[in-house]
Amino acid sequence: MGWKRTTYGSNQIVEQQDSIDSAAQPFFHSMFLLVAWTLWKERNSVTFECSLVSDATDICKAVAMDASDWALVGFHLISMSASAWSQFLGSL
Repeated sequence: MGWKRTTYGSNQIVEQQDSIDSAAQPFFHSMFLLVAWTLWKERNSVTFECSLVSDATDICKAVAMDASDWALVGFHLISMSASAWSQFLGSL
């Protein structure tokens, strides 16, 4: 069918991590985990609750809501980005 399978593994993540300033790497790791967690919840929702697949905008909003929740419970690495995500999503 002409489909090309692309996989992203730990090598690509390490390569991206090396290009980020060492002071920003904890934030990068936190955001990576946050996005992975949100995508995992979306996958579970579709798989086990038979919900409809969300579009990219809805997933971005879910990431922003999770970031806000993480910031509220005191996860300081995310708190800086939570307000920026909220402002960005307000424009969508």
